[in-house]
Amino acid sequence: MTQKRNKARDSSSSKNSLPRPDRKAVQAPQLSGDDAAVTAAANQIEFYRDLTSSKDMSEFMTRILSVVNRLGFSDYSFARLALKEDVERPLTTLPEDMPKSYREEAFYEHDLLLEYIASGHTAPLFQSDIRASIDRESIDAETYRRNHDIFEFNWSFGYHDSYLIPMHSHNATGPVLFSITSKDMDPADFQRRTNLCKPVLHLLGEAVDYIGTTKFPRFFLGQTDRRDIVITPRPLLLLSVLAREDLTLKEASDKLGISIDTANKHVAAAKKALGVNTQAAAIYSAIKEGLINIENE
Repeated sequence: MTQKRNKARDSSSSKNSLPRPDRKAVQAPQLSGDDAAVTAAANQIEFYRDLTSSKDMSEFMTRILSVVNRLGFSDYSFARLALKEDVERPLTTLPEDMPKSYREEAFYEHDLLLEYIASGHTAPLFQSDIRASIDRESIDAETYRRNHDIFEFNWSFGYHDSYLIPMHSHNATGPVLFSITSKDMDPADFQRRTNLCKPVLHLLGEAVDYIGTTKFPRFFLGQTDRRDIVITPRPLLLLSVLAREDLTLKEASDKLGISIDTANKHVAAAKKALGVNTQAAAIYSAIKEGLINIENE
């Protein structure tokens, strides 16, 4: 039987099983550190390599949260705004009731932040900038009221301001939004701390997008961005043995009881299906696409 990574199945899985980070595995935000310490931490964090080593989405989100906490913030969100379901169900550390209530209140219908990003803007801003803007500009009464409702909604959860970083996705279509916030932090303190950490926050957002779409495409890519991979079980079994046990192709073929010629044919089929040119690339691509598991069974 042919194994096919089905688009609809992937979409359903990501909707029903969005991961949450393990907060017990990271330190609380370092809110008492002085400015020099925060700046030094921002310049020295080697989070890119750390994020790349994540084995699954839960660990990936936990490692992102660890970086965010080390910089003195409590929470982050990442959403692809080209997809309605991703606007509604972002990868986030915010309380689960927040995205749910945001959808139920239909805030997205009037949210000026989404309009700002949909217009192609990529300049970062604070959410308080949006509030100040609508207070001084002439907009229709319903938009004004609903956006103030959004601000009050965030305040009710203890989030008094957020730093919003719109970006163009590296490996997919449409814009993405990476945002940082901190529960119960005074807005002036939040902005001061954010201004110290802006370079590393922007780099972190880009890393989340690039590594996420590359290593965990099921959670980060939309259906139009994904490709169907059609591959039979035997090449996948061979790749799995090669990956888990660090064997040569001859050793793997002996273990599976097949000839080296058959093993070479399986590798060739895998390379063609995965669109790569080497055995090592086929193994890496199969792992990345979630087609094989490298954990020992």
